[in-house]
Amino acid sequence: MSDPGRPDLYWREVVRSGFSGFQPSGAASTDDEFRAHVEKLHEDERAHIRSLAGRDPADPELRAAGLGLYVLAVALLTWGRLDVVEDILTHVPGGRHPARILARSVNFLVPLDAGFDAVDRPLETLEWIRRHRDLLRWDPDRGMFVKEPAG
Repeated sequence: MSDPGRPDLYWREVVRSGFSGFQPSGAASTDDEFRAHVEKLHEDERAHIRSLAGRDPADPELRAAGLGLYVLAVALLTWGRLDVVEDILTHVPGGRHPARILARSVNFLVPLDAGFDAVDRPLETLEWIRRHRDLLRWDPDRGMFVKEPAG
């Protein structure tokens, strides 16, 4: 597994380990190949969800597409893509769904204030991130976002 001190690498590996459809070009795939693969799938899944607009939220096809978008967005967040956080926090699976734990990646990658939790309070956490978006910067050395002082 990846360096436990780097939340980006840890969560990226968690998502990657669940990918059965990713076929690397060589003996060992690079992060760049995996990222390109995930970005393409993410774009496709967003388009698919747009094509399902107006369907009942309980529609199985819409729910499956939302779950796919959620998992792909978690992977992209590990590369500092804060623009995908809404895809995560608006599609957190309910109940005891095993993929629900992936929302915890937001808690480790974004320096949330106390009391915010992407698993238990995803919509409040999304609002917090929206309010602080301009203060959040990706730190590639730490593998997470940092919050700059206001002002």
